[in-house]
Amino acid sequence: MPPKKGKGGKGGKKGKGPKTPKAPPEPEPPPELPEEVKALIRQVEQLQKDVETEMKERNKFQLEVDMLRTFWEVTGQQLEETNAEYVNLYNEIETDELNHRQDIKEYLGEIKLYKEDLKKHQKDFEKHVRKVDDMEVKPYEKERAEMILDEQLDIEDTVSTLKAKHNEEMARREQEMNEKLLQTEQKYRKKLELLQHDLTNKEKTKLSEREYYWSSLIHSLQQDHDKRYSEFDAFLNECKKKDLLHKDKLRKQIQVFVATEENKKERVDGSMDVKMLKQEQKKVQAQIIKIRKLLRNPIMKKHPNETVKQLELKRLKRDYDARDQRVKQLERDMDEMRTKFPENILDIQQRAEKEHAELKAKLATLTEKTHKLQSLVCLRLFGIDLLAAGGPVIQAVDNLDSKEQHWSRKTRLNQTRKLLAQMVRSICWLILLFAVSGTKQTNKISVWEQILHVSTEPAHMHHDLKKKNKHAR
Repeated sequence: MPPKKGKGGKGGKKGKGPKTPKAPPEPEPPPELPEEVKALIRQVEQLQKDVETEMKERNKFQLEVDMLRTFWEVTGQQLEETNAEYVNLYNEIETDELNHRQDIKEYLGEIKLYKEDLKKHQKDFEKHVRKVDDMEVKPYEKERAEMILDEQLDIEDTVSTLKAKHNEEMARREQEMNEKLLQTEQKYRKKLELLQHDLTNKEKTKLSEREYYWSSLIHSLQQDHDKRYSEFDAFLNECKKKDLLHKDKLRKQIQVFVATEENKKERVDGSMDVKMLKQEQKKVQAQIIKIRKLLRNPIMKKHPNETVKQLELKRLKRDYDARDQRVKQLERDMDEMRTKFPENILDIQQRAEKEHAELKAKLATLTEKTHKLQSLVCLRLFGIDLLAAGGPVIQAVDNLDSKEQHWSRKTRLNQTRKLLAQMVRSICWLILLFAVSGTKQTNKISVWEQILHVSTEPAHMHHDLKKKNKHAR
């Protein structure tokens, strides 16, 4: 019977055990997290903040890269504008050269006009000579010769003045062109030097700032990493110590519970505590595993940013090298222009001088031909055969060139008069020849026949005049 009471007592205890929850439920406070878990949550939040700050810094760096790109685009546009100004200057030089050629053409046209005026004057003079020949006014031959000399001198003076003006204008324009060239070269040289100096200074300052920024950032990140790694090591050591303490406590509690064989309630309570501790231990171990995974490669978070920054720095260096090469190429082009432009001007001047010399040679040959034609026409006008009278005429010319003692005064005066008359007639017939050269080929034969027909008349008139003078004497 007593044992039954014992069982009944135990059964009564069992019946009373589950009735305890029926008591009024008290609000149980939420289980507070341990300080280690809170510290881990704080560290996770701090890491999220660091990630946000790094993203902001990356955005700032992207903005700076965009600013650099816009700066390079603006500098490229400025270089294109300088090239356009250079092309405009070259076009202005070409237009000045064309204007100079046009001025030369105008000058040649003025010379042609002067020649036409001279021809007209020679025609008027021919008419006057004819009148004088018709009126047989010989005392005025000296005056006519003087008039001819004066006119020739006037023509030579006008030609010399025109040449002097032309040379002065050419020298002035050449000086102006050289001054403009020097001014433009100095201006663009200063601009290039200033641009290159500004670019080098800006790039040096930016590179130095970037290097300082990235070195300081890397140093701070390394320090932060070392600090966090040391904190995490300390935290792991503390967690291990706490884990060992919890394990020791659990062992002691289990030994106490097994040794004392407490009632079931206490065992249940102990088992609940053990379960709670095991759950907390599992949570802590899971967090430790996560942190170990994160800390397996602690530089992985900042490694991509560093690679991006290094790539961007390399790209900036490549852009700087490319810009430097472009600036050097521009300097080489400017040097080539400086060397080639005066050579081109000298080449143009040499060509103009060659053309001028060729024209002079052509004029000389034409004048020689006209003189020959003039002499032939004059001889034909006086009815002299060149083959028959060639020897005496040449001898007369040689006698004119000889010493004065072989000639008397009277003979010399007569000879000079004859020569002056021949010169006047030759000029007149030269004008006629120029007029004939302008006509058609069909009319040339008839004109020459008229000239030959008329050329016999002055000889007969001259012969009749000699007879009259003899009778008068």
